[in-house]
Amino acid sequence: MSRCLNCGSEFSDNFCGHCGQEEIVPRIRFKHLVAQFFKFILLIESHILITIKNLVIRPGHFVRDYLAGKRAPFCSPIQFFLLFMTVYLILFGFFGDRFISFMNTTMSIDQLTQEQMVKIEKMQTFIKRNLNILYFMWPIGMALFLELFFHKKDIYYSEFLVLVFYLFGIDFILSLSAILLTVIDPRFMLIRVVIGLVYFPFAISQFFQSKRIWTFIKIYGSIIMSFIVYVIFVQVFSFIYFVFLQ
Repeated sequence: MSRCLNCGSEFSDNFCGHCGQEEIVPRIRFKHLVAQFFKFILLIESHILITIKNLVIRPGHFVRDYLAGKRAPFCSPIQFFLLFMTVYLILFGFFGDRFISFMNTTMSIDQLTQEQMVKIEKMQTFIKRNLNILYFMWPIGMALFLELFFHKKDIYYSEFLVLVFYLFGIDFILSLSAILLTVIDPRFMLIRVVIGLVYFPFAISQFFQSKRIWTFIKIYGSIIMSFIVYVIFVQVFSFIYFVFLQ
């Protein structure tokens, strides 16, 4: 029998039956730190890879399984979303200016007056610095519209959030690939949009286990309406900052 160093209970297995702590040696040596580090990396990596695999191959079925309680091998939706949003924002900080310049050229921003250009550049800089806040709003809005359009499905809003956070996590992975390819051509970011417009309806329709045209109409309606609300929020957020907080 061993005695747990955390709660003092006796146990005979590798883990304490009372508090769950693993059997450990009293003194921590460097080799223990190294072992814990690689154990953590392998655990996180396996969870991430399994989650990505399921979200690519069977996204709707995977989310239904997750909501039904099959969660042990997977990343949680919030962890998945935050992880890839963070990585994306880091890369966007290095490569995003190239895409922004491309969009400015496409919208003929150089034909505006100097004062208008300064205002737009300030707004773009402000938005870029606050993407970590703004990117939360679109998933929240999309989950809300999905609940409104599919209110007869007896699905909680929080469960729609699980679905949407997972899908946006995959969208960030697509964005990571696209933003790296902007070094070759900024238009690769637009390809990511096209892929997203195919992947999201595919995943959500699979989640509802429906291939009816009306289902896809409501899904695209949720995507479009949430995007419009997101754009309005960004504009209002920027306006409040420049008018009242600067």
